[in-house]
Amino acid sequence: MAKITVLDSNNKVHGEYLLTSNEMVVGRDKSCGICLDSVGISRSHCLFFNKDGNYYVKNARDENETFHNGEKVVGEKRLSSGDLISVSAIFTLEIKFDPGETDAETFKVGRYAEEVARKNAKRAGRLKDLQADEVIQNKAKLKSILQKVDELNNAVSVIQKNSRTMIVLISCFCAALFGLAVTTLILLLRAR
Repeated sequence: MAKITVLDSNNKVHGEYLLTSNEMVVGRDKSCGICLDSVGISRSHCLFFNKDGNYYVKNARDENETFHNGEKVVGEKRLSSGDLISVSAIFTLEIKFDPGETDAETFKVGRYAEEVARKNAKRAGRLKDLQADEVIQNKAKLKSILQKVDELNNAVSVIQKNSRTMIVLISCFCAALFGLAVTTLILLLRAR
């Protein structure tokens, strides 16, 4: 029987699963045998299965990226005790077999596991950098929008002030015209 341990990029254990059936699906979907809700993992990401007494891993779909001991899985890969399966920049699945059940290969975590953990941490760091860049771009867009709103507010304020000035000028002009009309009328009446 195979035991699958789910590790994050800090080598923290997120779960242990026994491969007791002939196959187990890893993915985001709740119906998967191993459900990992994370960026970069598809609903049905990869599949562990038993064929002729040996365990294998393969991508559930061709476009998924699953890595077997650091190499991209193409087709199916036979598993040995100690193999590391990376399904995203965050999660690595460690495979262990009961002694004597499968290959005689020894468990080889050591240096290789540290290397895979470093690569996963680097991938997670790149993801965080991309997210940080997106936040910075969004902040710059927001700042630009706020500047345009301030400019519009200033323009409205100027128009309001100019409108008041125009009203005063028109009122004065009308008063002057009225005064001129009254004066002209008085002069005309006197002249008769």
